[in-house]
Amino acid sequence: NQWETTVNREQQLVGRRMRNIRRLMTKILNEKIPGDFIEVGVRKGGACIYVRAILAAYNARQRRVWVADLFTGLRDPNEAAYIADRVDIHHQFKEMAAPLEVVKTNFDRYGLLDEMVEFLPGPFQVTLPNAQIQELALLRIDVDTYDSAIQALDALYSKVVVQGFVVIDNYLLPGCRKAVDEFRHQHKISAP
Repeated sequence: NQWETTVNREQQLVGRRMRNIRRLMTKILNEKIPGDFIEVGVRKGGACIYVRAILAAYNARQRRVWVADLFTGLRDPNEAAYIADRVDIHHQFKEMAAPLEVVKTNFDRYGLLDEMVEFLPGPFQVTLPNAQIQELALLRIDVDTYDSAIQALDALYSKVVVQGFVVIDNYLLPGCRKAVDEFRHQHKISAP
């Protein structure tokens, strides 16, 4: 049935996403690429927990895992400022919300809630520019709207080290894709 097909497809995507994170983090650690990890838009924290577990497995204690989200669900799109977000409906799904305490509990369940994990709760335009992040080896943006994607790129792209990586999880969504494409064009970025 259609529900099972959708669930199976989502499980396959999650598996590919996690394998990609593992591949990138392994490369970063093996090649000693400097910098921290941040995920912008974390929902329940799964990718961040996974990265923290990889760091634990490598005994890499000098890196931070930054966890950035509203932790109250998705806000209504700012359609006046970002026309590309007019068609986005993700804010209507309240199950997308995971409070900060739930995410912390998820880290703690695996024994991974420690001083290496930094939470950035609140609107991205406030938290990201003010975060005490020096360098990023991996910037993972998992947002749905133009608004959120452009704020993440504006605040964090310049902190990605030369050999670092940027992963745009929802590039297929129109608002997110438009923000990424415009940012790349504006900054003359041609690298894949």
